[in-house]
Amino acid sequence: MVPPVSPTATATVGPTESPTGSTAACSPFGATGDVDSADPLALSALTGASMRVGRHDCFERFVFQMAGTGEVPGWSVGYRDPMTADGSGAPVDLRGAADLAVTIGVWTVSDFEGRPEEWPPFEGPDDIVTTGFGALREARNLYAFEGVTQIGLGLDRKRPFRVTWLDGPARLVIDVYTGTPLS
Repeated sequence: MVPPVSPTATATVGPTESPTGSTAACSPFGATGDVDSADPLALSALTGASMRVGRHDCFERFVFQMAGTGEVPGWSVGYRDPMTADGSGAPVDLRGAADLAVTIGVWTVSDFEGRPEEWPPFEGPDDIVTTGFGALREARNLYAFEGVTQIGLGLDRKRPFRVTWLDGPARLVIDVYTGTPLS
């Protein structure tokens, strides 16, 4: 049995053998401007459960998974230069040359005083450092305050991205384009 990952742990993730990453000829997608949900300030009773990364032929993927029941939370994703922590304004140093900020209206903490028992704690990891990925260098859970969580994605450079909401379980998915444009 594998022990659970501590929410404060840093996980190092490398690609699997099969998807080939940025060598595939791909139809471009996404943009580099900010992308928001219909109501980016909406809070939800869902809670952050975990985050993970993956690599595919034309993109690298970040997944933020939630637990519990509740409405779809508000979210916002966009490049920030410099990246700062929303609560304090303190600078955040992520791996890579471009920082993508993800803000979502859910709690994401391992535990906190007064946390309702029906809100399961975040299972982590809080920081994912990648090896062998083309674009995604790091995904870090930066903070959660008053029901809002901020996550930073460190990328090799500014790249087009797309954001998708998925259900069953609830997930916010960010795909970062890595493919070679079709000629």
